[in-house]
Amino acid sequence: MSYISFYRKWRPQKFSEIIGQEYIVQTLQNAILKERISHSYIFCGPRGTGKTSLARIFAKALNCANGPAPEPCNKCDNCTSISAGINIDVIEIDAASNRGIDDIRDLREKVRYLPAELRKKVYIIDEAHQITPAASNAFLKILEEPPGHVVFIMATTEPHEVIPTIMSRCQRYDFEPIPVDLVKKRIAEISANENINITEPAIDLIAKHADGSLRDADGMLEQLSSFGDSKVTVDDVTSLLGIIDQEMLFELTNILMEKNLNQALLFIQRIIAGGLNLKIFVSEFIEHLYNLFVIKNYENPLDILEINEDLKEKYYHQAGPFSSEELEYFLNLFTDLLKQIRWGDSAKTLFKTFIIKAVKNEITDPAETGKRLKKVSEDIEILKSQFLTFQSLKPELKSEPAQKVKTSVTAEKHKEHQAEVSEGKAVKHLAGKETQIKTGRTPESVMQNEAGPEIKPAAKQPGYKLRESIKKA
Repeated sequence: MSYISFYRKWRPQKFSEIIGQEYIVQTLQNAILKERISHSYIFCGPRGTGKTSLARIFAKALNCANGPAPEPCNKCDNCTSISAGINIDVIEIDAASNRGIDDIRDLREKVRYLPAELRKKVYIIDEAHQITPAASNAFLKILEEPPGHVVFIMATTEPHEVIPTIMSRCQRYDFEPIPVDLVKKRIAEISANENINITEPAIDLIAKHADGSLRDADGMLEQLSSFGDSKVTVDDVTSLLGIIDQEMLFELTNILMEKNLNQALLFIQRIIAGGLNLKIFVSEFIEHLYNLFVIKNYENPLDILEINEDLKEKYYHQAGPFSSEELEYFLNLFTDLLKQIRWGDSAKTLFKTFIIKAVKNEITDPAETGKRLKKVSEDIEILKSQFLTFQSLKPELKSEPAQKVKTSVTAEKHKEHQAEVSEGKAVKHLAGKETQIKTGRTPESVMQNEAGPEIKPAAKQPGYKLRESIKKA
């Protein structure tokens, strides 16, 4: 018999073997029990989380000779033929290579035919997001109103790329990444059955770097099983799979804590000469700094961190000398480095520059920062007080210049008036002199003649005495 890869050999065959997707399993089992089977489903989620495996199990449960049943028997001809991938009524389509409108038209023609052996004809369409827009639109009608004997199950890692009109016609189920503890349990189970001697720290490291994918974990374990007959250790995992050694992360952290530039330069040279993937290294170091930050600031850090028992004490010891501000600074710095490495071309130059910058950091002591903030607050209060004082004096400052301007304008007008009066008197005086020279009379007599005849007093007028005597008589 030919060799079968671990991920195929250990693929789940029953609902109870699906790991980490309990609510989806329960929903599908209840749908079978209550006979509420939809005509179309779409399974969304990261790679290696059980989408295709669950689609096959669902197809077996629908067509089991002893069912439909909430759990396939895996013994009848229907179940065994579906598991072997040879049943003509369960069709698996790779949408990455059968994505065009002609492929969908061919599918529409075949859908009309009744199943040859099973109760339901099941189409499992993998990588459904790869279907072209034109093909997706051609697929809409048959997806909305398929024949009663057909069930469509689509699987995708990129649900946002599936057009909304298709998504709205399907029951959607979102698969979550497999938790680390369940991945570790799975690796230990496979190792025991395959007679692989592996240490607990090595299992922890594989589970951590599987990134929630059981298929990736199975692949790494299979690769390590061929490495040798001796026990698989952490060193084997780091060297064979290119995973960053934890000791290097602790070493760099100590260099930053001591601000040792010579050691930093030697460390940079060793990392670059070793040919390590700098993006992976920086990403691992950010995770390491995050663990230190949580230990420094969270009351029960082990409740939220996945830390190996062998490294727990080392983490606590290393987190002690750092302040929260320093760890936050390093987190921001190396996160920025990771962004630039992803989008830049000179990863080595960036790595060197940022390590030196991290070593030569000058982070102010929190106590000193508090004093400076207090001084700034006091200065702000003084400025506020001065500003309020200025505001209260503002009306007086405004009125005083106006009064001065008014006074100056009045004085100026008075001066002009005095000048005009003086000028008028001078002209009048000169005119009088000129008249006296021409006529020989004073200006006053001239003015009197111009005004009319002289009016004499009543005592000097004729008949005055006679009138007075008559009045007395």
